[in-house]
Amino acid sequence: QMLHINDNKLTTLPAEFGQLQQLQVLHINDNKLTTLPPEFGQLQQLQELHINDNKLTTLPPEFGQLQQLQMLSIDSNKLTTLPPEIGQLQQLQELFINDNKLTTLPPEIGQLQQLQELDISYTKLNALPPEIGQLQQLRTLHIDHDCLDLLPPALLLKDDLIIRDSHYEEISMADRRRAVNEKLLPF
Repeated sequence: QMLHINDNKLTTLPAEFGQLQQLQVLHINDNKLTTLPPEFGQLQQLQELHINDNKLTTLPPEFGQLQQLQMLSIDSNKLTTLPPEIGQLQQLQELFINDNKLTTLPPEIGQLQQLQELDISYTKLNALPPEIGQLQQLRTLHIDHDCLDLLPPALLLKDDLIIRDSHYEEISMADRRRAVNEKLLPF
C-alpha cells in the first residue's frame, strides 16, 4: 500500500507501474524523471503522491484518473503548466506545485472543490485564473516569491483564507480589502 523509491536516479517508470493498483501512498522524490507513463492513471487507489525534486515538464492527461488522490506534491520540477484534467481530482485537498516554471494554471483548477491548501510559491505565474475563486474550501494559499500581478477579488475577500507572502507573513484582511478597492496588491 506504500512505496518509497526516493534517491534512485530513476529517469523513467515502466508501464507496468500501473499494475500497482492497491498502492495508496507513493514517494518518488529526488530522481531524474522527466515524464510519467500514461499507465500512471491506473493507480486508482492512490491517495498521496510525492514526486518532488525531479525534472518533470508535463503530467499526462491520465493524471485525472487518480480519483482518490487527496495530496499531490510535485514541487521542484520543471512544469510549465498543469493538464486541464487536474480538475477531475475531486478528492484533492492539498496541492503543492511550488518551485516550478508554471506560467499559467488551467481554469479547471476551480473544480477542485475539496482543495484546502495550495502552494504556488516560486513559480512564474503572473496571474491566477478567475475560477480559482470558486475554491470554497481553500484555507491556505502560499504565494512566496511569485510574479503575481493580481489575485482574483474572490480570493482577496475570502475571510477564512490565509494568504502567505514572500516574507512568510499573513496578508491581513484589511490590506486585502484595500487592494481590491484600489485595484492593487498589498505586496
